[in-house]
Amino acid sequence: MTPIEKFAQGRKFIMRKQAFFSTIMHNLTVIEQDGTMATDGKSLFWSPVWVAIVSVFITTFVILHELLHVVLKHPYRRGDKDPEVWNIACDYVVNAYIVYMGGISYARRRSIRREILWYVGRRCLQNTHKRRR
Repeated sequence: MTPIEKFAQGRKFIMRKQAFFSTIMHNLTVIEQDGTMATDGKSLFWSPVWVAIVSVFITTFVILHELLHVVLKHPYRRGDKDPEVWNIACDYVVNAYIVYMGGISYARRRSIRREILWYVGRRCLQNTHKRRR
């Protein structure tokens, strides 16, 4: 499956299973970029290289993740807060929403919760270490 097909399959899944997000998704401009995925509230940036190496499940999860950043207006609410810390905090909230709203199957919830906690813990430790220097 090509990255474009994976990305399209993730979007189709969201349209079928999480219809609320369809309108938001269709109002975002889709732009290819390097990295993973991101949003500025107006566009959905995605990397075909990254999508090629992850599963359709992860692709779908991250599309939904970015849509929730838009819904919760995270790109507009940061103000003068530290961008990295703000992003970590927002990611934690968004991932928790996805897990608890049923955006993923029950079988994957425990695994995702562990991954979220590991990710947040790791990022916080990295930030603490950087600030001590």
